[in-house]
Amino acid sequence: MGNIVKGRGKAAAFMALLMLILFVFGSLSGCGSAYKQSAEDSVQPGAPEYRVENRDYGSDGMPSSQTVEYDKSGSALPQERKVIQDVSLLLSVNDVSQAIDRIMKIAEENQGYTVSSNLARGQDWVRGEVSIKVPSPRLNTVTQAITDLGEIRDKSVSTQDVTEEYYDSQARLAVLNKKEERLLALMDEAKTIEEIIKVENELTRVRTDIEVLQGRLKYLDNATGYSSISVSLNQSSGSKVEVPKGTMGKALKSFIESTNNLAEFMSDFFIILVALIPWAIVLALLFWLLWLGKNKYHWGFKRNKKRPDDSPPNKE
Repeated sequence: MGNIVKGRGKAAAFMALLMLILFVFGSLSGCGSAYKQSAEDSVQPGAPEYRVENRDYGSDGMPSSQTVEYDKSGSALPQERKVIQDVSLLLSVNDVSQAIDRIMKIAEENQGYTVSSNLARGQDWVRGEVSIKVPSPRLNTVTQAITDLGEIRDKSVSTQDVTEEYYDSQARLAVLNKKEERLLALMDEAKTIEEIIKVENELTRVRTDIEVLQGRLKYLDNATGYSSISVSLNQSSGSKVEVPKGTMGKALKSFIESTNNLAEFMSDFFIILVALIPWAIVLALLFWLLWLGKNKYHWGFKRNKKRPDDSPPNKE
């Protein structure tokens, strides 16, 4: 009996040890799975991937192709945005000529200037165009002042951000200026004609690039400092009579159209009569000359009248 109890005790201890080992193993597996899941969750699907490109960096840790300005404390100053803004307007005004003069005056009052202006007149229409440039900070004020001159028909605004191009051109210009200084120093050190020619050719190319960049920067300074406003003007017609709707409106519209057609017919008929007057004068003169000639010179054919003597004798 004691051996049986002792054997059962060993079996129970063995089972307890086995359960403890399985519990520890399961705990370790769960921790590993949780760590793996947390690592996978840290990378969200659809998140952007970042790549580090090989660039040349200066001593300040910034790319060498960029120029960065610093304040007195050594902090980098934010770059000013360079934006080109153009506004196009279509207005209907009572007097195109006066509106053009007023728009030019508005530009002058806001430290701007007139680029071009044009006025055209037809038999029953008047049109005008004017283009001005004003300082960019006053663009909205000037646009509002122009739209107050009449009824706005169309308005469009275009914006182009050239900040990156502007500062990149500045950086390239600084590099080319340094290169020009080195080439001038090499020119003084050149001893042979071949060396002088090589340096001069390279110096010419560098100076050409400098002039191109300077011209581009000058254009960008003007384009971003001054905004362009182009205005097209149409002269509005007088007050119009509104035709009532319904049967009376249709009848009145038909009467007006019939009256207009009759007036147009009478106008065309009168024009034709006036155009025929010279021909009528010529024909009347011609008939008058023929009538005079007939009476004076006996023009024309006369009918032969039978005389009594010419009658044939009677036969008995």
